[in-house]
Amino acid sequence: MEKAQLSREQDARKAEREQARLDRRESFELTHLGDLHTALHELITTAAAFHKHLSESETIPPEARDEFDHACRKVKSLAGLVLDDSIREAVDKANDTVGLLGLGEPTRHGMPTKTIPQAMYDLGRAEYAVAAGVREIYKSEGLTERKTS
Repeated sequence: MEKAQLSREQDARKAEREQARLDRRESFELTHLGDLHTALHELITTAAAFHKHLSESETIPPEARDEFDHACRKVKSLAGLVLDDSIREAVDKANDTVGLLGLGEPTRHGMPTKTIPQAMYDLGRAEYAVAAGVREIYKSEGLTERKTS
């Protein structure tokens, strides 16, 4: 009888540890998805302002370039912490497209190319993917039901 009770207690402690791990993982993911969603919104605003400078002038104010570069780095940094591969890929694609703005790519002889519309489209898709990830966590009973390959 003692052996059976000891085994049940060990199983119960193991289940508690597993639940605590899942709770920490869910909290981690929610925190980072929320931070990433905010950073994407900031990048959208910063990219639009940066593009405006590019289309109106030959020179970019240093503070505008710094804000743009900082927003890109922040999104890249936060994306690396996302557990869901499809969300991370959507964010990386958007960040790569937006990064072309930093090269001065979207403006040639005063005529915008497709880079800014594509960047805004990719950013919007990434923002949607992040929001969907947050919704999925709240809809599910835990991360064990989510795809995190």
